[in-house]
Amino acid sequence: MKKLFTFITLLIGFQAQAGLISIELDTSNVIVGDTVEVSVIGTGFTNFDTLSLDIAFDTDLFELDALSIGGDLYDSLPFIFNVTPQAFGVAVAYLDFVAFSGGDFTIVRFSVNALDAGQSNFNMENIIAAEFVVGELDVAIDSGQASATVNAVNVIAPNTLSIILMVAITFIGVRRFNR
Repeated sequence: MKKLFTFITLLIGFQAQAGLISIELDTSNVIVGDTVEVSVIGTGFTNFDTLSLDIAFDTDLFELDALSIGGDLYDSLPFIFNVTPQAFGVAVAYLDFVAFSGGDFTIVRFSVNALDAGQSNFNMENIIAAEFVVGELDVAIDSGQASATVNAVNVIAPNTLSIILMVAITFIGVRRFNR
């Protein structure tokens, strides 16, 4: 019985806990010129010192707004926190010499501006998390993809002849009113 109890205790005590990462968009349907807020959420993490991941999306449709970068890792004032635009989308890198406490947190939050009509998926790739003493941590992707559609809205520009005609009618009307 003691061996069974010890075995169960060891199984419970040494279970590997994987952190889960998911990606969320505040909206999935925008028009050209609008912004989409992208949030990368981490849940169930243990302490870590370094984290890096790539978020791939169509850079012909969306452009990173560098002034909108935030999140819990950013707010912790780490040694290094970089969110940089890349040819494939955005690269996120975090490094600190004091371990981040983990748990449930927002890894990064940023906005992208819609440049052109089309549809793009936001995919997470190349995820690495580690703690200097323990080594690399298990990280799983809970929801590795989000999708956004940019709709082009055609604004009908008035015809040049229509504008000239409206101006002429206005002048004729003003002239008759002044008589």
